[in-house]
Amino acid sequence: TSQENLAHLKELNATVRDLIKRLLPHAIVAGDPSKSDPRYIALAIPNVIAEEVLRKVETQGFLIDAGSACGAGALEPSHVLTALGMPTDGNLRITLKPEHSREGVESLVKGIAASA
Repeated sequence: TSQENLAHLKELNATVRDLIKRLLPHAIVAGDPSKSDPRYIALAIPNVIAEEVLRKVETQGFLIDAGSACGAGALEPSHVLTALGMPTDGNLRITLKPEHSREGVESLVKGIAASA
């Protein structure tokens, strides 16, 4: 059901946020998880070129977005993230789906940490 999917997405979102804090303590995650859409996580890793991280995790089988939070095609930082006080470099966006597993998102974050 959609309620089960929502609960699963919230769990995955919390898992990703916790792992980012542990593995990438200098990274900044946008938004308050209690007020944010659990499908999306925007983060910035200062002094990192987001496109390089994106390409490295793609070779591991993961697809993430770099740059704008408003469109997958733009590689420039989003005006929205800038307005939130996010750094203008190292911007990544993770989209979670109900079919994703905890193990899968853990592997993703580990891949991002290893590539950053």
